[in-house]
Amino acid sequence: MSGAGASRRGMGCAAIIAGAFVVLWVGVTAAGTALCYGGFIKIIRVRQTYQPTPGFVERAGIDRSSGRGGGSSYNADVSYRYTVSGTTYRGDRFSVWESWDDRPTLEGRLRLFPVGAPATVWFLPSDPTRSYLDPHAENFPYLLFVFLVPFQLVGAVIVWGVYAAARPMIVGQERSLARQYFLVDRPEKLVARLGESSPNFMGLVGFGMACFFAIFPIAITVGFNCPSWCVPAVFVIAIGTGVVFSIRDRRKHPRALDRFVLDRLTGRFRVRGVEGTAAEIAEVRVSSRTRLDSDGVKEELFDVVFRMHDGETLTLFDGLRSSEEAEMLGSMIRERLHGPAGARIEYIADR
Repeated sequence: MSGAGASRRGMGCAAIIAGAFVVLWVGVTAAGTALCYGGFIKIIRVRQTYQPTPGFVERAGIDRSSGRGGGSSYNADVSYRYTVSGTTYRGDRFSVWESWDDRPTLEGRLRLFPVGAPATVWFLPSDPTRSYLDPHAENFPYLLFVFLVPFQLVGAVIVWGVYAAARPMIVGQERSLARQYFLVDRPEKLVARLGESSPNFMGLVGFGMACFFAIFPIAITVGFNCPSWCVPAVFVIAIGTGVVFSIRDRRKHPRALDRFVLDRLTGRFRVRGVEGTAAEIAEVRVSSRTRLDSDGVKEELFDVVFRMHDGETLTLFDGLRSSEEAEMLGSMIRERLHGPAGARIEYIADR
């Protein structure tokens, strides 16, 4: 009992640690994505809605901030006044994205607005107190879009895995199986997926790797404040890399997806190249078999098969690892073939 209790406690601790990792990874990635895209959308809105008006620069300097890792960022310390409809306002915001990674670049922008000289100020017509001196400055860290991609892909896989594991509890096991295996489930037609439709992860891997490794040469060359055209170029290259990875993976591991198609109006079906009618099916069975896995360990697999009236058998689903899942699938197919009254199936074990 103590060993079983310790094992349960260990599994509980592992589950807590895994849950905390999922929440942390997804939360941080979501926060970074929201910050990045929120800042980019704000820049677009400011440039589309703010209007120019004459102004006058009163102060222009630079503030330096040091990060925990030893890096530095710079902010423009400006003050200016401007007039809208005869009313004078004062502002202190230089660019929409306030932080600058490169001091010489910021100094170059500030030289365009010398102290004591007139300048064009951009203000919001619906609220003239909101303004910017240089909203068109290209200091947004566009490389963040590329940097976040690998984290977003991993986060998406984590979220999908959590949902797939929790789906039977959310929608019920039968509805979960129906969504997993039935491509079409209408009164007139049923199309079931027989083979596992494994997604092509190699395309995503290639895309993510290309995005990740693009960060280093760009960051070394121009820093995170790269030109806006650089990010679309990186994404085009990354998409091409993903397509190449995907094509190579498909050629090495072709995935033929077999299907079971049933026309409920005529009662005719087609499965694995064999056609027939529902009337020819005597029963639906679940059979078990054993095989050795790659490590030489025996594992039990379950098949859902049709036994025809002439004695022949036709495999529908094969290689299922859960007897409960196999029996439920068999019952669902039987019900769709012969109605609810014929939903019970026979289980046989082939040793």
